[in-house]
Amino acid sequence: MDFAEIEARSTIEEIDRIVAFIDAWCEAQALSDELRFKLHLVAEEFSMNAIMHGYRDREDGWIHIRLVAKPDALSLIFQDEAPLFDPLVEAATPDVTASVEERQVGGLGVHLVKEMTRFVGYRRDGQRNVLTADFDR
Repeated sequence: MDFAEIEARSTIEEIDRIVAFIDAWCEAQALSDELRFKLHLVAEEFSMNAIMHGYRDREDGWIHIRLVAKPDALSLIFQDEAPLFDPLVEAATPDVTASVEERQVGGLGVHLVKEMTRFVGYRRDGQRNVLTADFDR
Protein backbone atom coordinates (compact mmCIF):
# COMPACT_ATOMS: atom_id res chain seq x y z
CA MET A 1 0.00 0.00 0.00
CA ASP A 2 1.45 3.35 -1.08
CA PHE A 3 0.48 6.61 0.54
CA ALA A 4 1.43 10.27 0.66
CA GLU A 5 0.46 13.11 2.99
CA ILE A 6 0.39 16.88 2.94
CA GLU A 7 -0.37 19.49 5.57
CA ALA A 8 -1.56 22.94 4.58
CA ARG A 9 -2.77 26.15 6.16
CA SER A 10 -6.41 27.15 5.80
CA THR A 11 -5.87 29.61 2.95
CA ILE A 12 -7.11 29.59 -0.61
CA GLU A 13 -3.50 30.07 -1.77
CA GLU A 14 -2.68 26.60 -0.41
CA ILE A 15 -5.08 24.97 -2.91
CA ASP A 16 -2.44 25.25 -5.66
CA ARG A 17 0.05 23.39 -3.46
CA ILE A 18 -2.53 20.69 -2.70
CA VAL A 19 -3.29 20.26 -6.42
CA ALA A 20 0.44 20.01 -7.22
CA PHE A 21 0.81 17.38 -4.47
CA ILE A 22 -2.06 15.35 -5.97
CA ASP A 23 -0.58 15.68 -9.47
CA ALA A 24 2.81 14.39 -8.32
CA TRP A 25 1.24 11.46 -6.49
CA CYS A 26 -0.99 10.54 -9.43
CA GLU A 27 2.05 10.65 -11.71
CA ALA A 28 4.00 8.36 -9.37
CA GLN A 29 1.04 5.95 -9.19
CA ALA A 30 0.45 6.10 -12.97
CA LEU A 31 -3.21 7.00 -12.41
CA SER A 32 -5.60 8.01 -15.16
CA ASP A 33 -6.53 11.63 -15.84
CA GLU A 34 -10.08 10.72 -14.78
CA LEU A 35 -8.93 9.66 -11.31
CA ARG A 36 -6.68 12.70 -11.05
CA PHE A 37 -9.65 14.95 -11.86
CA LYS A 38 -11.80 13.24 -9.20
CA LEU A 39 -9.07 13.55 -6.55
CA HIS A 40 -8.65 17.25 -7.43
CA LEU A 41 -12.36 17.92 -7.18
CA VAL A 42 -12.78 16.13 -3.85
CA ALA A 43 -9.66 17.68 -2.28
CA GLU A 44 -10.67 21.15 -3.45
CA GLU A 45 -14.27 20.73 -2.25
CA PHE A 46 -13.24 19.49 1.21
CA SER A 47 -10.52 22.16 1.49
CA MET A 48 -12.74 25.05 0.41
CA ASN A 49 -15.51 23.95 2.79
CA ALA A 50 -13.00 23.85 5.66
CA ILE A 51 -11.45 27.21 4.73
CA MET A 52 -14.66 29.13 4.11
CA HIS A 53 -17.16 27.48 6.46
CA GLY A 54 -15.15 25.63 9.10
CA TYR A 55 -12.36 28.09 9.73
CA ARG A 56 -14.42 31.04 8.42
CA ASP A 57 -11.45 32.43 6.46
CA ARG A 58 -9.07 32.18 9.45
CA GLU A 59 -5.63 31.58 7.98
CA ASP A 60 -4.21 29.80 11.02
CA GLY A 61 -6.23 26.61 10.54
CA TRP A 62 -4.74 23.21 9.76
CA ILE A 63 -5.65 20.88 6.88
CA HIS A 64 -4.23 17.39 6.40
CA ILE A 65 -4.73 15.19 3.33
CA ARG A 66 -3.59 11.60 3.03
CA LEU A 67 -3.80 9.70 -0.27
CA VAL A 68 -3.72 5.90 -0.11
CA ALA A 69 -3.40 3.46 -3.02
CA LYS A 70 -4.81 -0.02 -2.51
CA PRO A 71 -4.87 -2.79 -5.13
CA ASP A 72 -8.48 -2.08 -6.18
CA ALA A 73 -9.17 1.38 -4.76
CA LEU A 74 -7.84 4.79 -3.79
CA SER A 75 -8.67 6.73 -0.65
CA LEU A 76 -8.46 10.42 0.12
CA ILE A 77 -8.58 11.09 3.85
CA PHE A 78 -9.12 14.73 4.76
CA GLN A 79 -8.79 16.17 8.27
CA ASP A 80 -9.21 19.61 9.77
CA GLU A 81 -9.54 21.04 13.27
CA ALA A 82 -12.44 23.38 12.52
CA PRO A 83 -15.61 23.19 14.62
CA LEU A 84 -17.71 20.05 14.17
CA PHE A 85 -19.36 20.04 10.75
CA ASP A 86 -20.51 17.08 8.66
CA PRO A 87 -20.97 18.45 5.14
CA LEU A 88 -22.46 15.13 4.00
CA VAL A 89 -25.46 15.77 6.26
CA GLU A 90 -25.47 19.52 6.86
CA ALA A 91 -24.79 20.84 3.34
CA ALA A 92 -27.84 21.89 1.35
CA THR A 93 -29.21 19.29 -1.05
CA PRO A 94 -29.15 20.88 -4.50
CA ASP A 95 -32.03 20.59 -6.94
CA VAL A 96 -30.00 19.40 -9.92
CA THR A 97 -33.12 19.53 -12.11
CA ALA A 98 -33.55 23.29 -11.56
CA SER A 99 -32.19 25.77 -14.07
CA VAL A 100 -29.04 27.68 -13.21
CA GLU A 101 -31.12 30.80 -12.54
CA GLU A 102 -33.46 28.94 -10.14
CA ARG A 103 -30.86 26.81 -8.35
CA GLN A 104 -30.03 27.64 -4.73
CA VAL A 105 -26.37 28.34 -3.88
CA GLY A 106 -24.56 25.55 -2.03
CA GLY A 107 -24.47 21.79 -1.88
CA LEU A 108 -23.47 21.07 -5.47
CA GLY A 109 -19.85 20.24 -4.58
CA VAL A 110 -20.89 17.69 -1.94
CA HIS A 111 -23.40 16.25 -4.42
CA LEU A 112 -20.63 15.79 -7.01
CA VAL A 113 -18.36 14.18 -4.42
CA LYS A 114 -21.09 11.66 -3.58
CA GLU A 115 -21.63 10.91 -7.27
CA MET A 116 -17.91 10.41 -8.03
CA THR A 117 -16.94 8.17 -5.14
CA ARG A 118 -17.46 4.54 -4.22
CA PHE A 119 -17.87 5.65 -0.61
CA VAL A 120 -17.72 8.95 1.23
CA GLY A 121 -18.01 9.20 4.98
CA TYR A 122 -17.60 11.59 7.88
CA ARG A 123 -16.56 11.06 11.49
CA ARG A 124 -15.41 13.23 14.35
CA ASP A 125 -12.11 12.11 15.90
CA GLY A 126 -11.42 14.15 19.04
CA GLN A 127 -11.15 17.74 17.82
CA ARG A 128 -10.88 16.78 14.15
CA ASN A 129 -13.35 16.46 11.31
CA VAL A 130 -12.37 13.45 9.19
CA LEU A 131 -13.78 12.89 5.72
CA THR A 132 -12.89 9.76 3.76
CA ALA A 133 -13.56 9.36 0.03
CA ASP A 134 -12.91 6.04 -1.70
CA PHE A 135 -12.60 5.67 -5.46
CA ASP A 136 -12.58 2.63 -7.73
CA ARG A 137 -9.18 2.19 -9.26
